[in-house]
Amino acid sequence: MIKTFKNNILLIFCFIGPPTIAEETLEEVNLKKGSFIVEARSDLIADGWSPLVTNEKMEDGTYRKSIGDAKKIKSAGIAEIEGCSLAGIPYCSFNYIKSEKCLQVVTIGEIDEIQNSLKIHNWKFIECSSLSQNK
Repeated sequence: MIKTFKNNILLIFCFIGPPTIAEETLEEVNLKKGSFIVEARSDLIADGWSPLVTNEKMEDGTYRKSIGDAKKIKSAGIAEIEGCSLAGIPYCSFNYIKSEKCLQVVTIGEIDEIQNSLKIHNWKFIECSSLSQNK
């Protein structure tokens, strides 16, 4: 199952690429491409965004945030981690909510020290209803 998941993620990025920045987010969200996730997280929280804990599962029922780099990030206290790619380009996604608007932030980078490795790649607004939230 995990091999299938890895292959599917790789195929998605090959055919459609990583998520892109929506124009409206550039004005409404105080983020900068290339900044570190720990710094960006502090800025988002200061701007009224709250970390949004999600429970996305893979086909075999395993929580995406409970394996690989996502597990390390969650253990470091960043609960809003949704998951990370398991092969290929090292992407991770994080979710936030503010006034019933949800924001997904995607980072790129290898994990050595979380605050010095995961850089913002892009971000977009997403439908809150599309997330498996921890209610």
